[in-house]
Amino acid sequence: MSTAPRASVIIPAFNLARYLPAAIDSALAQDPHGGPIEVIVIDDGSTDETPQVLDAYRDRVKVVRQANRGFVATVDRGLGLANGEYIALLDADDEWPRDRLRRHIEVLDARPLAGLVQGDMEMIDSAGHTTHPSFFALKGIQPTDGRVLGRLLGNNFVSGGASTFRASLLPAIHPMAEEAAYPDWWIAACVAAVAEIVHDGATSNRYRSHGANMGLNASPGKAAEIYRYELTWRRWMMWNLIDDDTVSPGDMQAALQAWNMGLGTAAAGAGVRTRELLEVDPDAARDVLASAPAGSLPDSRALMRAFSRDPFDGALGVDLAVALHREAHQALPAPSAPLIAFQARPRLTLAWLDELTARPELVRAYAEEAGGDEDATLGVLFPHGADLSSLVALVESDELASREGCDITALPEPVTPPARALIAARACAWLGERPTTPPYSDLRVHGAVERAEFALGR
Repeated sequence: MSTAPRASVIIPAFNLARYLPAAIDSALAQDPHGGPIEVIVIDDGSTDETPQVLDAYRDRVKVVRQANRGFVATVDRGLGLANGEYIALLDADDEWPRDRLRRHIEVLDARPLAGLVQGDMEMIDSAGHTTHPSFFALKGIQPTDGRVLGRLLGNNFVSGGASTFRASLLPAIHPMAEEAAYPDWWIAACVAAVAEIVHDGATSNRYRSHGANMGLNASPGKAAEIYRYELTWRRWMMWNLIDDDTVSPGDMQAALQAWNMGLGTAAAGAGVRTRELLEVDPDAARDVLASAPAGSLPDSRALMRAFSRDPFDGALGVDLAVALHREAHQALPAPSAPLIAFQARPRLTLAWLDELTARPELVRAYAEEAGGDEDATLGVLFPHGADLSSLVALVESDELASREGCDITALPEPVTPPARALIAARACAWLGERPTTPPYSDLRVHGAVERAEFALGR
């Protein structure tokens, strides 16, 4: 009987045959702490000796060859093939310390709210000699533990080669959006939207500098190309992640500063006006602002989402700066618990607070059909900060719904695509009529809905 891998190691490879054996050997030498590992190498259409190198490992690693698709798509394909409980990325030109996976798995095993653990990197040259003991120290990076999505909106500090994450979070990560700039930044941001990120102080990767790295020691011209490449991704984050309640005005201010620097550097490097770098959508920006409550000013989150659609609207930029300054002095409400904290039972049904309070017969029907099933949970999604007294009163007034065996749990409604994808992937049905769009629309209607309709004679 085969044993599921404790961890999956994904190695994207493109024309790095010289270094690939050291990378594979370092992965195969890992102590996975509690089970076997699988090593998956995706050859992204290499034209050097990479196929010959991989032939020598065919009995120990899984090899997939494809036409050249690029770094993000290659890693994404590897994610779709992973079978391990934990997943780690290893670049084909890097190496791992022997205890790297064991340390990371021990951290994740001990910290249920952590979705990803990352460590420092030792810098090495093309021959494998150490050039600097700490990438963090070299670059002045201060790792942060906890809910770090806001910080990631400005810049990435999580390296894929030095991090490990839970495969259970893959619905929040895979498939990667076409806007993703780099796999590690995408993975870190998606994990941070649903879980904590923690830091392991020891070296977790030997990062090789050989003159052909994607971003390390880039020339001014190359740096300008990189900033231009990142603009689409930064806009995606401003539109999709800014509403998370762990993101502070200070985080948004840092993200805005990074955006302005990147836009200016990209335009200067390309020798063009900034307007030539981006398409704008003023109508989408106006729609965002029009959704603000009548008689009130849009908050910084709405303004930043609008700004992402039309960053060349000068008045909008000033309004955003003013809102960030105003809100910097306001007390922030306590953020909701990370979604990873909700350990769903095998059969999770989703419902929405407003619909349940308007149709209490749904709660009664659910309690009649699933209330005695110890594996069943009804997750009631509510807007952050909503008054839950109506739900409490509804459940307490129903004898079946209030009994101990009927598990009804209130959950803050996810506001980011990764969080929505994760909760939808964990659910098997919905109770009511609300879901009409992805990702919830793929869920089936719970049988209690038909029971409720029948009871009302509809």
